[in-house]
Amino acid sequence: MLAPLAYAQTASEDSATRGRAVSRLRTFFASTLGQSEAERLNLANAALSGADPFDASSMLVEIAAIGVIVRAQPVQESVRARYPSRSKSAIDRASVAFPGTPWAMALCGAWHYEVVRRSAFGAMMLGASREAGRDFFARAIAAPGSDLGVRVAYAISLLSDPRDDSVVATATNVLNVSPGEDNPGDAPEAYRATVRRHADELRAMLRNRSITQVQAHVLESY
Repeated sequence: MLAPLAYAQTASEDSATRGRAVSRLRTFFASTLGQSEAERLNLANAALSGADPFDASSMLVEIAAIGVIVRAQPVQESVRARYPSRSKSAIDRASVAFPGTPWAMALCGAWHYEVVRRSAFGAMMLGASREAGRDFFARAIAAPGSDLGVRVAYAISLLSDPRDDSVVATATNVLNVSPGEDNPGDAPEAYRATVRRHADELRAMLRNRSITQVQAHVLESY
């Protein structure tokens, strides 16, 4: 009789840890959207300073915070700080700790896109590719519990390094979700409102601006 009880307790603890990790990640992600680079860096450095390596619920925020920092750094500086290897280790651990969790898969997708955008050599060494990034994001969007923030993160990854005009149609399609279908019930209202506002803003820019202008806005604001 003890084994089923122990299993139930472990499953409950895993679910609670996953819930805390996603909640912390959502709060961090929403807080960075549209902020200046300096403010995003302040938020990311604070998040990394507060991350506990022995607390699995810190894992997703750690990955996202590293992502914010490296987007603002030259490649050589990121390499000296060992962020590429640290982020690769973190996403590998997150994949094991939170299998099937939409935000864990989305962060893996964003990692692949960002490594490819920043360095072809780094992508080769770390095994990053746009194809893998696209697959991770597709799985993240389709997974139960996914929310509009995952789609916004995908659009940001696509628009940070557009390779052809098809990116406009892809990003528009990713963001084209009707209200009421964009978030699970456990997402806080403030988070939902923030990601909806930025999704609407990106959709409007994709309709009315050139892809070069959209890319410049994405790199400046996200």
